[in-house]
Formats: sequence, C-alpha cells, structure tokens
Amino acid sequence: MKIFHAVSGIYPDYDGVSNCLIALMRHLPPEFSAEIWSFTGRGRYAVGDDRWTSFGFSRNWRRSAFAMRPDEVDLIHVHGLWQYSALAAAGTARRLRIPYVVSPHGMLYPQALRISAWKKRFCRKFGFDALLQNAAAIVASCDAEAVHCRALGVRNPIAVIPHGVDFPELPPVERKRKIVFLGRLCPYKNPKFLLSAWQQLDDAAAELVIAGEGSAAYEAELKNFARQNNLKNVRFVGRVTGKEKHLLLASAMALALPSSFESFGLVVAESLAVGTPVIAASETPWSDLPEHHCGWHVPLARFSEAMRSALSQPPAEIAERGRNAIALVRKKYRAGQMAGSMAKLYGWLAGGGEKPEFVQTL
Repeated sequence: MKIFHAVSGIYPDYDGVSNCLIALMRHLPPEFSAEIWSFTGRGRYAVGDDRWTSFGFSRNWRRSAFAMRPDEVDLIHVHGLWQYSALAAAGTARRLRIPYVVSPHGMLYPQALRISAWKKRFCRKFGFDALLQNAAAIVASCDAEAVHCRALGVRNPIAVIPHGVDFPELPPVERKRKIVFLGRLCPYKNPKFLLSAWQQLDDAAAELVIAGEGSAAYEAELKNFARQNNLKNVRFVGRVTGKEKHLLLASAMALALPSSFESFGLVVAESLAVGTPVIAASETPWSDLPEHHCGWHVPLARFSEAMRSALSQPPAEIAERGRNAIALVRKKYRAGQMAGSMAKLYGWLAGGGEKPEFVQTL
C-alpha cells in the first residue's frame, strides 16, 4: 500500500511533527511504502519552497499535485491545516478518488483557533471545514483533541493514536539539581510564566535550563525578564537536538511543560523515554504522569510547588520514577505502537480491513 504524507516542512530533530512522521515511516510494516510530499527534504516529492502570502500558495506544489497519478498512491495523509498545501493535497485525493486522512496536530484546539482568529474563520469558511468533513478520518493524538474536533462539528470517524518515540542509546548520565524546559519559545508554551514560577521557588542551588528558539523579540523579552529579576540560576542554551537533547533531558531532575495547551507534547514522551520525570500543566493531556508515578500533572498555580517537590526527591525516589517513566513509554508511547495503529487505520480505509478499536464513530 502506498501512502503519501503531505506536510509543509520536514525538520528532523527540531519539530515535533517531523520527528513523529519520521518515526512513523521507520516503523511502518514492510507492506506499506511511504513518501513525504513536502517543500523541504529530498526525494521526488520535495517540491521546492516557492510559497508566497501567509496562506502559502505555491506553484510548485500545484504542479506536483496535478502531476500525481492514481498508480502512485493509495491514501494521502494530510498533516496540519491553514495552508494551501493541505487544501491541494486533499483536492488531489478527491481527484484520484482515493481516501485522505487529516492530522490537525493541535490546530483545532480553542486556544489555537484564537490565534489569528479572523484568518482561521475565513479559512474554515472557504475550504477547511469542507476539507475536514470530507476526510475519510481525522487522526487525533489524544482524547481531548478528539473532543475539540467533535465540538467543531466534525462527524467523520476519529482515530485516537498517541505519538510514539524510540529509546535512545545513551551512556550513563549524572543527574543534577536542574529543571529543563525544552521546546519552541512562544507565549502558549508559557516560558515566561515558568521564569516567574522559578523566581518564587528561590532555590539558589538549583538551575533552570531553557532550551529552544523563538522569535528574536520574544527571546529578548524572556532574557530581559530574567536579567531584570536577577535570576542568575537560569541558563538559555538555544536549540538543542539529537543526542545532545537526550543527554540534557537525562541529566535533569525533571522536564517542565507549563503550556497553556498541547495536543500531545512529544518532548514529554522523549523525557520519559530517558527516565526523566515530567512536571506538566493540567491543561496538557498528561494525566498519565501521576497515575504511573513518573511525574506531576498540576494547575499552573501549583507549578512552583511541583518543581520544589521534584528538586527535593532523594536519589532512590528519582530512580523509581525514572523506571516508571520508561515502563509507561514501553506500554503506551513506543514509535512501533504508533506505526502499528496507523497501519491498521490505513488498511481499514484503503484496503478494506476491519475498523480498528481506537476509531470513534458517531
């Protein structure tokens, strides 16, 4: 079975969607062949980035869409919304009379819809509501994302498939009294709130590491806040990828995820996979953490308290939480499990297989 993944860009070891997609392709069963249809990367369907306007119209993408033949593809998987490439990919599937599925990747959360709200209302009215309604299925990464899709009137089948990660091979790493934030520096990820919570903690013997990039203006705002409030035990290290990222996570007492919303939060699974507990805001879909005794899932008002608790754990307790973290990933968040579920979904939609148990229908 031939699957095309339509995604605007592939940025290995930097972007969560890219990492999930690469892991998915690596673990799909051998009877599936997959191509990435994108503006970046390599291969026949790396079309070259000629996008213009905020909508991302592209003549290169349009040409590649009309050149695609029915014998090349059995199903198209559209990743993300609000760009011309997504509309053109769905239109290609309709032209070829094949099914397509859509992974919104958090873009249908109420908080996400409020960003550039008038543009998204326009996009929904002129194409994207129809794109969603005509999809053979929507792929949600958690139950909360499925609920938000239904709230917008989506009546299609919804497949709830959590993202998955691999276990990196690392040398022994010494844990230090530090908390790590790792992700894009933007307001909804709440790094500025984290700095305020850290200030309340007032622990001169511990360190907060901020790893990630954002706009130059927002990065300057964060660094100015830390400087003006004399936060000497805060370190900004920029973007961290690959083995360096895994080593940073493994050396921490905990990862901090203070986001105001997340459809999944791949960095949480990456942290758990190296045995590092996680402190996640209750607005994120990580109630698994306290249930499996490998982290904290708390309201933002209690974030300082949770960080204090993480930093005060004796080594034996941190080790136990780390073992629980790895066990949770083995149970629910392995890349192979994600790929197996996707294969069942593709087989049902394009190959006439049975409806998978994780597909919700009305």
